[in-house]
Amino acid sequence: MKGAISSGSDATSAAGAYALRHGGNAIDAMVASQLAAHVCEPMLTGFGGAGLATIRHEGTVYLVDMFTAMPGLGRDAIDYQMEKVVLDFGSTSQAFTVGEGAIAVPTIPQGLSSIHSQFGTLPMEILANPAKELCRIGFKVSKACSYLLELLYPIINRSPQLSRWYLSREGLPLKEGELCKPREMLADIEHFLVYGKGFFSKGLVKDSIKTLHNSLLTKIDFEKYSTTIKLSTPIDLDRLQLHLHDLPSSGREILGAVRPLGISDPTDLISKLSDAYLKFNRNSNIHAQKLKSLGNTTHISVADEAGNAASITTSLGETAGIVLPNTGIAMNNFLGETDVAHPILTQQAGNRLLTMCSPVILESKDLLLSLGSGGSSRIPGAILQVINNIIMGSSISEAVCASRFHTKATDELIEILHEPIPKSLSDIIQIKYPDVPIRCFPEPNLYFGGVHVAGLQNGKIVGAADGRRSGSTVVVG
Repeated sequence: MKGAISSGSDATSAAGAYALRHGGNAIDAMVASQLAAHVCEPMLTGFGGAGLATIRHEGTVYLVDMFTAMPGLGRDAIDYQMEKVVLDFGSTSQAFTVGEGAIAVPTIPQGLSSIHSQFGTLPMEILANPAKELCRIGFKVSKACSYLLELLYPIINRSPQLSRWYLSREGLPLKEGELCKPREMLADIEHFLVYGKGFFSKGLVKDSIKTLHNSLLTKIDFEKYSTTIKLSTPIDLDRLQLHLHDLPSSGREILGAVRPLGISDPTDLISKLSDAYLKFNRNSNIHAQKLKSLGNTTHISVADEAGNAASITTSLGETAGIVLPNTGIAMNNFLGETDVAHPILTQQAGNRLLTMCSPVILESKDLLLSLGSGGSSRIPGAILQVINNIIMGSSISEAVCASRFHTKATDELIEILHEPIPKSLSDIIQIKYPDVPIRCFPEPNLYFGGVHVAGLQNGKIVGAADGRRSGSTVVVG
């Protein structure tokens, strides 16, 4: 099958290409890529995480909610201990929380199994082959991966297992080009092939979960959790349709608030995006109440010649610094992320938590694009800027590479951060926002996301991956 895969790793994209070359569709390619990413995108994704996916299959778009939930079902009380870690991005810093008490329900295995059973065509055993090979031979650390390992060193250094995989003999983070061989992950892949949706509730992994004595996770958390798949209701953007999730994702409210797109004035885009974030923050309690009844992140985009497409964003947070004993499974720290674990939602076990993950499918008469981004709170803004660039006439590659900004907005606009831009534009921003601190990163940085795109444009297969995260695009012709 012809198609394109864009992701944050050469090996991740190669796994998707393997599936296409074996006759699989875009969804098969996405599943193969996600399994590979468990191995070769350390500290970003894996079986211990969660995410969202948007799927276009045979002309219909579906939203797959495989995001995490508050653990603790069956417990009399919810009380958990966590520890603070501050990560330094150079031009800014961000505090995170780790430890067993930070682990929310891991849901990627159930989500992948549900997606494959409904939309896949190839046996899972074939789709898992690239991931299994990566476990055996290892993968080369990319520039972005090296940066990430250095950034997350305070967390990696807490765990003997993480240290053994991702630190050198001298105790330093692995550098670009060095080989990483997390062989223990091979057993994880094999376990997934046997148990699928029951990944965490059966076999060796079930026994490993029981060793987390300071975690809220219970057997009932896994038994009661369910992936949901529903039809998409798109947002109309002139002649374009934008398919993306509503709750538990923030993406729909933030992206949908900046309309119409096709904004040529960067300061106007900054203003509208800031307003969108402010509106979302003001309504966060309302969103959390709705969910009661209802980071570090990576993204994979795939499209095939038949018009199928898959967009999946997954995360481990920054990991809890915990690897399950006798496995290669790094566990998430979602309960330590304030934009995920809203206070209202953590009051009751079983509640879906909030996420900035926003996997998108964009379509019109002559265009079909799968796109999305990693980057915690920066995700909606990064995606919005790329879409706006495309609407303004940029090529897909130009749209992805263009300098980005991010607005920090709580009760008001409190900071503007941006990548290198012309001084004339920087001066205009400073004049328009004289009382707002403005920080310029010296070069493009993964802080501003990693937008990966794959699709069809005027009948031609296209793709672009974000260099901020050592992105990789493979086109299968």
